[in-house]
Amino acid sequence: MRLGSFAETISYLESDLFIRPSDFESASKDKNPLDRFIYFLSLLDNPQKKFKSVVVSGTSGKGSTTIMLASMLTKAGYKTGQTISPHLEKVTERLVINNTQISDNNFVVLINSMVPAIEKMKESIFGLPSYFEILLAAAFVYFASEKVDIAVVEVGLEGKYDGTNVLEPLAFVLTNISLDHTTILGETVEKIAQEATDRISYLPKESIVITGETDANIKKIIQEKCSLSQTTCLYYEKDFFVEDEKINKKGSLFTYKNQEITFYNIALSLIGKYQIENAALAVTTILQLKRKGFKTSELLIKHALKLVSIPGRFEIRKWQNKTIILDGAHNIAKMQSFLQEITNLFPKEKKIFIVAFTKGHDAKNMMTQIAKKADFIIATEYSATTDLGKNRSVSVAALQQFIHSQYAFTAISLEEAVEKAYAIAKQQNGIIVVTGSLYLVGKLREYLYSVHSLKQTE
Repeated sequence: MRLGSFAETISYLESDLFIRPSDFESASKDKNPLDRFIYFLSLLDNPQKKFKSVVVSGTSGKGSTTIMLASMLTKAGYKTGQTISPHLEKVTERLVINNTQISDNNFVVLINSMVPAIEKMKESIFGLPSYFEILLAAAFVYFASEKVDIAVVEVGLEGKYDGTNVLEPLAFVLTNISLDHTTILGETVEKIAQEATDRISYLPKESIVITGETDANIKKIIQEKCSLSQTTCLYYEKDFFVEDEKINKKGSLFTYKNQEITFYNIALSLIGKYQIENAALAVTTILQLKRKGFKTSELLIKHALKLVSIPGRFEIRKWQNKTIILDGAHNIAKMQSFLQEITNLFPKEKKIFIVAFTKGHDAKNMMTQIAKKADFIIATEYSATTDLGKNRSVSVAALQQFIHSQYAFTAISLEEAVEKAYAIAKQQNGIIVVTGSLYLVGKLREYLYSVHSLKQTE
């Protein structure tokens, strides 16, 4: 078989053959989903062994940390691969070298080169690879073929069965651990921590762990795993720090410190205390990579962070003369941080929220948090292909049970949600806030760019 166009390739990848729920829940001692991915990679000549890497894991902030670190390495002159999960609008966001996505044509060529291996999987005891596995393998093949100096790889779903566990990274970055994907990873933070830190136990002892986690109980779990692999761990607020944080609608400013150096007045294009912490993780990581031969400087680090752009993370835009803020917060920890920044930066404005949530996330408690800050809520739903299945949006009907306010509304379509939000914002002279799911943000962002004029704020 041969795929002819980009649209045909996407249709092939999004077929029911590859899109399916997580294998985590069906895993057992006799069935390790990672074995399938390892075999699949062997059919592709093991591309994961042909480049150096950094792996970024954690509940919140791993995508931002991945992009910031990749941007700094690129600015330092290294040919740098970057793969994130999920993508915001387009699948090519998962295959990036030096801040540039793979072209549509090259993506088609790449997937065509993998089709024989995919078809051969049908005949194996493992069966076909999943959507996530194909795209992660595609990133590995792309990085290997382009001979990147290093790749920064975001974990898909933290845990012992995630495909990124096949890598032998120079550094393993763990942003933090909180409640998320509880039906798969565990119903308590401690259970999730045991699952999310499993990879640390088997890291090469030459690797280093860098974490933003500050909870004492979770840090104990991390340290136990580091002891097993004989790896060193650097902890936020112990081995590295941030000071003098200043945050406004243009971005953030902070000072970075570790035991040896201080970088004053780092200007970050991203908004939020949590983004400052993510930046500190990225800075610490690139400084550790200097010990492994990757050179950089304070000037290059500052330049990269000042210019880095991450759509869908506290992204402030102008739409029909109204401020619209798009943020993919999708768990309690992310939502609380995001809402706090919204309150700090827009204390007086009426806030009209458009919200939707992905199945498996704590929609009820996120909605409760949003209700404390929102003046109006419009609950909606979306249709999207995700790593764990199709159309995994919580329905509007299900969300209605969480909404108990005369200022809350529902909208079956994104178009209806946008129209309602704009009408209220115009009447109330308010701002529109889109949050609850990265998929929602991606879909709305795509719609607003294609149908309306969405502009960068000045």
